[in-house]
Amino acid sequence: TASATAGIKSLHSLQQTVAEDVSEMKQDLAQVKHTMKDLIKQVTKTEARISTIEVGWAGNKPLISSLAGKIEDLTECIDTLENRGHHKNICIVEAPEGEELQDLQSFVSDLLLNTLKISSDNIETERVHCSLGPYPNEGDRPCDTLVLFLRFPTRELVLRVVRTLKGKRISSFPDFSRRLMQKKKRSKFNEVVQALHDKGVKYAVLYPAPLK
Repeated sequence: TASATAGIKSLHSLQQTVAEDVSEMKQDLAQVKHTMKDLIKQVTKTEARISTIEVGWAGNKPLISSLAGKIEDLTECIDTLENRGHHKNICIVEAPEGEELQDLQSFVSDLLLNTLKISSDNIETERVHCSLGPYPNEGDRPCDTLVLFLRFPTRELVLRVVRTLKGKRISSFPDFSRRLMQKKKRSKFNEVVQALHDKGVKYAVLYPAPLK
């Protein structure tokens, strides 16, 4: 009898424990349901916002495309204006370098008079300076020298004379903008230009970058 009573008490205690566990599980489940409702509300709001954004994007897409096209056109116009603003400039490459850096104006005048044999009557420069960059080490290619002539025909004369030089490691090119220099159409010339240079063939690259 005592054993049966102990067994009944044990079962009653177990039943009470199970009831408490079930009650806790119900509370946890209720909390999960509440959380799920909140998540569903947030997802619904998010979907509504995304839908609004998509509708707005669809409505603004033609405008954005139009603005992107205008920006590209304006960029091209600015690049064209920059290149036309440089139409009197030349870039002298592989000119001897050293003491001339102290007086680039005199160096360029001497180069044009004594090396290119151009009459001083045709030479009027507004500005002369080295291209931006670190000073080259011994044996490296000298810095490019940028020359702004007062008149466009002077630039054309210098380019024409440089192309006729023989045995002189001096080259000159029009002062193109970085954007134009990096264009894919111009980059396709690289292999051809390198081959011409290796064979000693004179060439010129004219705005807007046809090879002549």
